[in-house]
Amino acid sequence: MKCAIAPIVISGNRSHTVVIRCDDGRHRKRDLQPGEVAIYTDEGDFIIIKRGREIEVQAGTSVLVVAPEVLVQASTKVEIQSPLCELSGDLTVAGTIQGAVVRTAAGKDLGTHQHTHGDPITGGPV
Repeated sequence: MKCAIAPIVISGNRSHTVVIRCDDGRHRKRDLQPGEVAIYTDEGDFIIIKRGREIEVQAGTSVLVVAPEVLVQASTKVEIQSPLCELSGDLTVAGTIQGAVVRTAAGKDLGTHQHTHGDPITGGPV
């Protein structure tokens, strides 16, 4: 591992030092383009600020974001590719929900449930 330490004065306190460069070539990201910046670990996790104004994050187990509010602004779309998407609270949708048919809601099977109100019983969904 190579490290270069330079004594740079921070807030007027000469006892502080700043690590300018410290890396282990065995784990260095080697596929970077000129101008790209990477933070990486020896376990393979990384954050790359890429050319074309893209940021790539890769984690072996999870990514945790903790904040009172999280805002994602996308001018065209947000896509989630996952076999399961869980939400622990309420969901508010301002637009149209499209895609596969919703089969369950509030623990009820919407394909087979019977309406028991009214006269006569209205039967199941069409």
